[in-house]
Amino acid sequence: METIFLEITLSIIVATIFAVVARVLRQPLILAYILAGVFLGPLVLNLISLPDILNSLSALGVAFLLFLIGLELDVRRLKEIGKTSAIIGAGQILFTAAIAFGVLILLGIDAIPALYASIALTLSSTIIVVKLLSEKRALTSLYGRISIGILLVQDFVAILILIILAGVGDAEGGLFGAAMIFTLAKGAMLFVFTALLSRYILPPIFSYLARSDELLFLASISWAFIFSIFAAAIGFSVEIGAFLAGIALASVPYHLEIAGRVKNLRDFFITMFFVSLGTHLTVAALSTHFGLFVALSFFVLIGNPLIIMIIMGLLGYHRRTAFFTGITVAQISEFSLILMAIGARLGHVSDDMVALVTAIGVVTIALSAYMFAHAERLYRILSPFLRVFQRTKVQEPTELSKELSGHVILVGVHRIGKAILDSLRRTKVPVIVIDFDPQVVRELTKLKIPVMYGDLSDSELLDRVNITEARMIITTVPDVQDNIRLLQNIKRLKLKIPTYLSAFSPLDALDLYEHGAAYVILPHHIAGKHLGLMLESQLMNSGNISVDRAEHIAELKERYGFILKHVQRV
Repeated sequence: METIFLEITLSIIVATIFAVVARVLRQPLILAYILAGVFLGPLVLNLISLPDILNSLSALGVAFLLFLIGLELDVRRLKEIGKTSAIIGAGQILFTAAIAFGVLILLGIDAIPALYASIALTLSSTIIVVKLLSEKRALTSLYGRISIGILLVQDFVAILILIILAGVGDAEGGLFGAAMIFTLAKGAMLFVFTALLSRYILPPIFSYLARSDELLFLASISWAFIFSIFAAAIGFSVEIGAFLAGIALASVPYHLEIAGRVKNLRDFFITMFFVSLGTHLTVAALSTHFGLFVALSFFVLIGNPLIIMIIMGLLGYHRRTAFFTGITVAQISEFSLILMAIGARLGHVSDDMVALVTAIGVVTIALSAYMFAHAERLYRILSPFLRVFQRTKVQEPTELSKELSGHVILVGVHRIGKAILDSLRRTKVPVIVIDFDPQVVRELTKLKIPVMYGDLSDSELLDRVNITEARMIITTVPDVQDNIRLLQNIKRLKLKIPTYLSAFSPLDALDLYEHGAAYVILPHHIAGKHLGLMLESQLMNSGNISVDRAEHIAELKERYGFILKHVQRV
């Protein structure tokens, strides 16, 4: 008992120390937990003599993670992600899995382990991607929205795969044929049973229990364990039982409160899961598959973004958007590690394969974070070579008059640009829009608004929008380097055009002013002025607040609904 207590204590302390270091170095915490396991495991100190204890704790972490996913699952999100994200997400999964499976087979890996590993390599980390996008304030950018959509597709596919694989049984039963059909039939019946419980039995019970916060928490945990045991009794895994237990509670009015209370418990046990994965890394395992480790790591870091860029190029997206989206998802997921762990428990994959995928996870999570941090610099270096991923036909959907003069050039319509465009159209001043979202380009083309497909990094584009005859330039894209290059091009052409540029921070705004910007748009500054005018209007007429509120809610839901839901779940 003392040994068990000591090893759990060591795991928590070392994981905490590594997490603090990771936070200081701005690295993902998942990476810190895995490295803590490596440090305690046979690869370094070899202090874990009872790995089964950590495995049991990690199984609880996976169960709680899937319980929370089920608790906050909303099938309607698939409709909200849009056709584009669905196509890119599905295409990325199919092509990545097929290529990885072919490579693994050619390198001598058996079919079933190769299938597990190839699926694991298709999934990107929701936790890491949302963190990276949030830190760069790019969640609502075009590539940020597409990345979130891809992650949603991956999450749904991952859950479906886990449900299928968890019910198949041991390796002798196989992954195909009668066992698969029987598993799907049982799964369908279990879903129906879950739906009946969710609709008729659980709501009144939990409505009564919600009168006490402690009872609500304990009852939720008890329900997760009860349904997990039930699922295991009929041939499924406890993880899938926990997931379905969460789905059963998703319709309860208090599901968000339950999720909030369970998250801290989830975080503790999931930490033990990643520490446990780190302890499975051994010198023997990595040396046996070192060539495969290097090849698959490069495939995730480079091949996966290339697949994304090819698909997005075919759909008409600008190479910049495709590049940033590809870089964002260039790592494997926590679901990948969960999938391999379940496969090892079922006897489908060896511990060496689990160690291999875990090592790939460590490397890709770390390197993708660096790639994303320096994405702007990488794009500028690689931009000439990325033209191959961009369809030239999309660049000019609307014929522009070369005689046009005295016009306003508006760059970016997604953010505050839509409101600016509406105001400019009311003034009857000629406007040319530049945007790198094909959907925006198509919508503006339908409205017969002159629009060019591209971004400010393309110097040729400035000539094509008659910049020498422009009356004003407004850009809502808050990228400092792009805006500075625009000002430098204007100075090079010896033009005196008022430029209204956007920035995230006051320091960026001052930098743009020093380079010659006429006015810099700071969203929070503009918002403050707008709020002041709105409050004046409401004080004069209290009924205005209802109208303003309704319009604001409708606009937020339309633009950011599925992104906000997805981020809240993470």
